[in-house]
Amino acid sequence: MLKFLKWKKHFKFSFSSLWSKLSSLGNILAIFITLFVLVVILVLSYFGPNSVNQFLSSLSNVFPKSTPKPEVKIAEPLIPLKNYNKNLQNGPFSCPTIFSLCEKDGVYKNNSLSGKIGNGSPVFAAFEGEAEALSSTHPKSDGTTENFNLLILINKERGLQANYYFKGKATAKKTTVKESDNIGTVNGEPISFMENQSFVFKLIKTTQEGGKIASLSAQDFR
Repeated sequence: MLKFLKWKKHFKFSFSSLWSKLSSLGNILAIFITLFVLVVILVLSYFGPNSVNQFLSSLSNVFPKSTPKPEVKIAEPLIPLKNYNKNLQNGPFSCPTIFSLCEKDGVYKNNSLSGKIGNGSPVFAAFEGEAEALSSTHPKSDGTTENFNLLILINKERGLQANYYFKGKATAKKTTVKESDNIGTVNGEPISFMENQSFVFKLIKTTQEGGKIASLSAQDFR
């Protein structure tokens, strides 16, 4: 009986202490809310309604909202193939777009062919193979994303992969194409992360170590 009275006394003491702490926290919160309301009223009465918006805007800057990172889709390197003929990897290849770009107007840099071509310019298959068009995105410096077409052409027998980057319409949707087939149309808009070129072509050759981006020149096209 004595132990029960001691436990009961201790329980009352613990409960009263907990209630006291909760009351203190409630008082602190009430004081904080009251002060916040007073600050808003003072700002409104002294500076006008627009100042309240500026004040609330400054609070949002203190606790900025986290923006999701844009999804980035890129082409994977060509997977090494066991049965391919290395002797068939060399060109010349069909020009992947208007011939003037391959012959004289294109930029051969960073192991690619690129240039600014106009709206309605065709896209051709550089060689026979399996073509697949992907709607891809890339992040921009302002936090938005840029949409473009990534068209991939693969010839397993030759161990070749071609990557086309452009904006416009890609007509090849995972299908077998012949060399020089029309597989898309460029709309002429620049791709910002591709040095603002409207068309970029890259050729990847399979090696024992994996895919290797080939160095290109005008002599590689016909």
